[in-house]
Amino acid sequence: MELIPSLSMETWVLLATSLVLIYIYGTYSNGIFKKLGIPGPKPLPFLGTILGYRNGLWKFDIDCYKKYGKIWGVADGLERVMFPFLTPLYEMLSISIFPNGLVDFFYEFVKKMKQNRLETTQKTQVDFLQLMMNTQNSNSKESLKALSDMEITAQSFVFIFAGYEATSTSISFVMYQLATHPAVQKKLQDEIDRALPNKAPVTYDALMDMEYLDIVVNETLRLYPAANRLERISKKDVEINGVFIPKGTVVMVPTYPLHRDPEYWPEPEEFCPERFSKENKGSINPYVYLPFGNGPRNCLGMRFALISMKFAVVRVLQNFTLQPCEETQNEIDSNESERSRDWKEEVLKAFPCVSGKAPGKGSLAFVNYVRACYEIETARKASSTPFFVTEQEQQLNQVDKLKLQLQMMTNDRNELREYLAHYNNELNNRLNSDHEMQNTEPKMDMADVKKLPKEISEALYKCMELSEKTNISRTLYSQHLSEQTQLKEKVRMLLEDKKKLQGEQILLQESCEEAKRLCEEAHGKMYDLWTRQLQ
Repeated sequence: MELIPSLSMETWVLLATSLVLIYIYGTYSNGIFKKLGIPGPKPLPFLGTILGYRNGLWKFDIDCYKKYGKIWGVADGLERVMFPFLTPLYEMLSISIFPNGLVDFFYEFVKKMKQNRLETTQKTQVDFLQLMMNTQNSNSKESLKALSDMEITAQSFVFIFAGYEATSTSISFVMYQLATHPAVQKKLQDEIDRALPNKAPVTYDALMDMEYLDIVVNETLRLYPAANRLERISKKDVEINGVFIPKGTVVMVPTYPLHRDPEYWPEPEEFCPERFSKENKGSINPYVYLPFGNGPRNCLGMRFALISMKFAVVRVLQNFTLQPCEETQNEIDSNESERSRDWKEEVLKAFPCVSGKAPGKGSLAFVNYVRACYEIETARKASSTPFFVTEQEQQLNQVDKLKLQLQMMTNDRNELREYLAHYNNELNNRLNSDHEMQNTEPKMDMADVKKLPKEISEALYKCMELSEKTNISRTLYSQHLSEQTQLKEKVRMLLEDKKKLQGEQILLQESCEEAKRLCEEAHGKMYDLWTRQLQ
């Protein structure tokens, strides 16, 4: 009993009441989906179903789809309640998702950009930053709420982060699929060589005309969508297909399991670009392929991201042929979270290509990519290094880094030598072929000269024939003109005769009318005479 503190009854009641209220606060929203008849994993107090993300968000969505069907409910902790309530506390404790230095840098950067645009007298470009600034400068009563400088900074940060990370990740997946599917890569290189021969600069029209490039990018985005979930908040209570959605509920569409649903995609795990061809694209439901969302609030940078991805793929395949190597995984397991597995870079080999073909020997690795992987690995190791490290261990680590850098430089030098040797061989082959063509050209010219007299005589004979035909045509033309003149004279005479006949006809009608009038007068006189005789 000594372990139990001797507290008063009022204290015990207050303590029990506080614990009950805390428990109710942590679980009050967990039964919403059960009341609505929506299945889903059982949420924990305060945490909800967030612990299910340990093996990856995509893995969690696929498991829920297999277990609960097309609709399920999850509770991601108390995020909607806690964050607005604790925002002032987070600011006081300097707690932020991103480093404070990074936030300050973006804030000062946007502030300077805004100040420069306000001070300049030149016409500014109409972009997202200018549109957000216009909300502050607008005096119209119908305009929306003006954005603060911090809100403009936050939006700008989201634009930069989302546009950079999502596009670069999607390009990496495209390169991986091309390296592991050489037939698709060869077909795409052939299309690029036809549209842009001799490694011509990439143009917008050329990108839009490459149909196979478009379907390759679409198929990659189907397998690896940039956004694993699409979220919308219900503005009011609504019922859709018998499911009641209360106001304020977050409705999420899991794109990853949707893009791999066998009901809509035959053999969903296979990389098959032809499923997006013109013949098959019409049969795809637009609401089961959502790499950028859909509707009026889809991704703002969709077109820019697609153009950037296509441009990068074209420029790489114009100069290199991608191949997997020993370090390349046979299949990317995107369901594993980064925390649950050891970090391991994906390496591909890039062979310099001439007219879309790769040579038999020589390879040039992505030097910048390998260096980036080295920096990430170094940072990862540094983050796991204990705080108490002796000076000797630090020196040994520095020596290891220098050795690794030296090895990378040696590999780069050897690969550059191989590339230069292959380039010299290719240049010599081209020079030899050009020399042979120059030797054969004079022979071809002499043969053409011998054929000239015959061709000239044939041309003169054709000219004579044409002149004779021209004379005959002129004679016939003069005859036709004389006949046409005679016909016109006859027509004129006929018109004159017609006018005469019309005049005679008029005179005849007048004489007939005069005779008729005389007959009527004679008849009247005879009638008067007859009446007189009767009287």
